[in-house]
Amino acid sequence: SVIIIHEHQPLSRENGVVIWLSIPLLFGLHIVRSMTDLIHPDVAWYLYGTGRLLHGAKLYHDIVDINPPLVYLLHMPPVWLAGVLGISATAVFKGLMLVLVAVVLVICSRLLVLLSGSFSTSSRRFILLILTFLFVSVAAGNFGYLGSSFGQREHMMMLLATPYLLGAIAQASGVQISRRQRWMVALMAGIGISLKPHFILMWLAVEGCVFFVGPNRNGWKRLENVVIAVMLACYWALVAAVFPEYFQVSAAVMQVYGVYDATLWVLLTQQAVVLWVVAVVFLLMQRSRLLRNRATLLFFVAGTAFLLVALLQRKGWGYQSYPARVAILLSLAIALNAWFDVRKTSERFAWFTAERLRTLITILMLVAAAKPAVDSFRRPVPGLVPALLPIVKQHAQGRSILVLSTALDPQFPLVVYGGVSWSSRYPQLWFVPGFYEGVLNEKDGRFPYHDPSSMSALERQFFEDVITDVITNPPELLLNNIGGDRYPMGKSSFNFLDYYSMDQRFSELFQQYRLIKTVDNFTAYKRQPIDLSLTLNQH
Repeated sequence: SVIIIHEHQPLSRENGVVIWLSIPLLFGLHIVRSMTDLIHPDVAWYLYGTGRLLHGAKLYHDIVDINPPLVYLLHMPPVWLAGVLGISATAVFKGLMLVLVAVVLVICSRLLVLLSGSFSTSSRRFILLILTFLFVSVAAGNFGYLGSSFGQREHMMMLLATPYLLGAIAQASGVQISRRQRWMVALMAGIGISLKPHFILMWLAVEGCVFFVGPNRNGWKRLENVVIAVMLACYWALVAAVFPEYFQVSAAVMQVYGVYDATLWVLLTQQAVVLWVVAVVFLLMQRSRLLRNRATLLFFVAGTAFLLVALLQRKGWGYQSYPARVAILLSLAIALNAWFDVRKTSERFAWFTAERLRTLITILMLVAAAKPAVDSFRRPVPGLVPALLPIVKQHAQGRSILVLSTALDPQFPLVVYGGVSWSSRYPQLWFVPGFYEGVLNEKDGRFPYHDPSSMSALERQFFEDVITDVITNPPELLLNNIGGDRYPMGKSSFNFLDYYSMDQRFSELFQQYRLIKTVDNFTAYKRQPIDLSLTLNQH
């Protein structure tokens, strides 16, 4: 049979036009979907908390979170701008995130041009298209990629780290990038790595790989690494000096947060792990080309480091492995693209060229991105927020609410969309299960609550914080999560109202509330106006 060798096939004009048109189309489909899509609960809390901080609240005292302060600093521009313009902070945030995606894609396109020895013109455009899909398409949630995590810390991290990864590929390939590009790549990577302490593992892994496969053993001394190291040192010194309470919160988290840890089976059967195994098998098949293809190798190393970061957090939450999935997918896409560019095949399959493969994948991505955009007009918004939002607007009327639950959803984004305030320094009661880890399966009879006098110092501190906040700022509307699978409490008989009613102050305050509605596993209580005439007669 006839054997045909395909080598770096040129990009046809038609294929180039399809790719360039597909990138703005993906942005447009994201905008259509985001018109009805609810913002991620974590992002909603950051926007609300940042608004409080801009109005004088103190981080780790009035707003208590387990994340370093940078995430709140990054949310200040959209919250401030929304206040100036008098529009929704969620809309401004989504818009600025899309601007960031566009800026990152422009930077990546210029870095890819410098890597022309590693990527053909068609490959560069195809990689940009894949990046666009992974950065903005909520359709990726169907495959476990971005989905509703748009704007999450991991999403920001991957956006800010991708130019750095391309710069590392340039270093490993002996390609020089301009000093201005080095500064830009380093500053973006420094911010991204600072979002979570774990992310430093990706930087160390990538630099280790560059050291061993790059042409210059002194490459680790380059400007990017110096800037990143100085940024990290200055940032954590600033945290220690200005926000020492962060380390106190972190110490408390370490004592109770383990109850949320996933089982080893759950961790090892995540989509990111499966994808990593597939990548290992494919790359081993191409191992003769792997060391020559610096892009494939470095993206795989970065993806492996990101996966390790996700596994070390031990929670198994999908958004935590988003950077790993993106990096591993890029590694696979580059390897597959290179394999199609230079391969031997029989005459019967000669028509299936790399260009046709790219066209096919482009069509599949557009179809996948269009589906959720179309569905947004046909299907109701999922979750409890649509059912609870009218209750919040009607009964809270712009005042404060409180949801007694271990989950962040539905109170966030309910607070943001309902235009109300929050009656607690904590976004949710995430700490409570940690004090009852051994009895969370109690389903019958009265739950064995710890009497306030016998509580540990840490439990008593959290208990007092919630009581103090409620007494200081009584919620107009109080919602209690009464059942269902209350992760990680399962279907235990634990009741938050019973728990906090062990305190007389809370018990007396709750007498002012009456049940107005039950929605799914939530009971809603509205605070009744105090009869002043009755109070005066009693005195």
